[in-house]
Amino acid sequence: MSSDVVSQIRQRVDLVDMISQHVRLQKTGVTFKGLCPFHQEKTPSFHVNPERGMWHCFGCQEHGDCFTFLMKIEALSFPEALQRLSEKTGVPLDKRPRGPRPDEREAILQALATSARYFRERLKASAEALSYVKSRHVDAQTAEKFGIGFAPPGWEGLSHFLAAEKVDSAAAAKAGLVGRRQDGSCYDRFRNRLMFPVWDHAGQIVGFGGRDMGTEGPKYLNSPETPVFHKANILYGLSFARKAIQSAGRAVLVEGFLDVISAHRAGVETAVACMGTAFGDGHVSLLKHLCDQVVVCLDSDSAGRKAAVSAGEALEAAGLDVRIAQLPSEEDPDSLVGAGRQAELIRALEEAVPGAEYRLDALLALFNLGDDAQRSRMLAQAAQLLARVSNDFERDRLILKLVTYHADFDKGAGFDRGRDSAEARIREAVERMMRQGTKSERQRSESSSTQAAGQLAQRSRKSGDSRAVSAVEKAEHILLRELLQGGSTADYIAQAVSADAFVTDIGRRLAEEVYTRRAVGEEVSSLAFGEEGVDPQLAQMASSLMVRTDYPPVNLALVDDCVARVGREATRRTLESLEDQLRRGDLSRDDPRYQRYLELKRQMRS
Repeated sequence: MSSDVVSQIRQRVDLVDMISQHVRLQKTGVTFKGLCPFHQEKTPSFHVNPERGMWHCFGCQEHGDCFTFLMKIEALSFPEALQRLSEKTGVPLDKRPRGPRPDEREAILQALATSARYFRERLKASAEALSYVKSRHVDAQTAEKFGIGFAPPGWEGLSHFLAAEKVDSAAAAKAGLVGRRQDGSCYDRFRNRLMFPVWDHAGQIVGFGGRDMGTEGPKYLNSPETPVFHKANILYGLSFARKAIQSAGRAVLVEGFLDVISAHRAGVETAVACMGTAFGDGHVSLLKHLCDQVVVCLDSDSAGRKAAVSAGEALEAAGLDVRIAQLPSEEDPDSLVGAGRQAELIRALEEAVPGAEYRLDALLALFNLGDDAQRSRMLAQAAQLLARVSNDFERDRLILKLVTYHADFDKGAGFDRGRDSAEARIREAVERMMRQGTKSERQRSESSSTQAAGQLAQRSRKSGDSRAVSAVEKAEHILLRELLQGGSTADYIAQAVSADAFVTDIGRRLAEEVYTRRAVGEEVSSLAFGEEGVDPQLAQMASSLMVRTDYPPVNLALVDDCVARVGREATRRTLESLEDQLRRGDLSRDDPRYQRYLELKRQMRS
């Protein structure tokens, strides 16, 4: 269905009138609020913003537009909701089938295959690109196997090549390869990037990922959602790894293109990666049909550890055996293999620990276990964690791991009696948590994993703890909201703050998605509608930011203050990481990063 038709219907629908047929709404400023129809609540947390055509519940986090509301409230499919609202608004529907026609699909696939050939030829012709590939320790044979190519810096190289090859420009645009100017001419979407083709299960190229080789734009730029390319249902490298995964009964989940390629070079032929999006149900389904065990091997930084926990829990919920590999500090599979340390990667995979044990070890690391009070708090949280472990034998093993931390371990007549008493007390606490098993208990116990910043803010407001959302997080929210709204203020912020500088993990991911869309001229605010292919967490965050009306009026002075706050926090985080490396002896005084460390210290003092 044409996006223009959907937009016309969305604009014509009186969202307040439509929702009022199901929810009693009360006007509060420019928005309306009422009791959410999708979960039980006593205090209204369901908000409707008619100006933006959006609704959002800050209780259950459901959100969307007129289509999603009708689909949820009346259990309709999208075509059914579209037909209903078309009749209501008088906007005629395009009656062509929604999926790509066979000839359209073939034309798109031809455009992608021809482009892959162009990118490979450009790589061979570019000394600079070949030098960069060599610097990443990728040899010619590996580059050929994975079809690595190069998109030159110019704006029309690919466009002219496709025209010369008689490739339909409309198909190239639908494939996400080119964009169109107002005069109808085409421009290349990928420029000055190392190109990684992405294959589907049938071995056909359905999209690309491009790594920036300059200083402009996002680090990675993937093909947009197209009739043949859906990131939520694609694992990079699966076309190469499928047979090995089926044979071994195990997959290795890594983070990026080069991590997959380096892992395969090191003999780990079961390695796959997400396409720059959160690990979701589609990815879980792909792996569940191929193997019984998944080893999660993501970057060793804080964001990587959180992502490993999140992916591990999603895989465990589907019944898969999950192990989490722990890499050396500041390393990833690509950096290890590139440095000739593939043996360390193999060892980390072989020594990977069960997901629940990884989460327990992470919890233990947060406490001073020599302090009685801290041990007690740790055991209380550990009981909540173990209550979510579905495997009885694994739960029993982890309970035994905690025994020595319980106060009863040192009491009683003899070692055995103290051990048995401690085990019994811990087991009792775990079983109590399992019996309670309420939704609120599960939400509280999962709060240490990966929660969106919007959810964190909402819990803080409900509990009255205004300190839980820091000033710098509020500054981040204001900047993200302005970026989503677009205009000159968004242009100013995009120039002033990089995606990496944002404070929270979800804030960085949302900023990266916004910057990627801006770079290719795609609509930004539609992120909040929860359209197909958008990470649900990002859509939820965007919706929350755009529906809320409790932000102060935005002017340049406020934006500058927010930029400064976020910048200072980014500097503080970098300095903290370098200081940690210095304490561990991983950073010597003759290391170039040490000068960076000194420079940042001077900045913080000033």
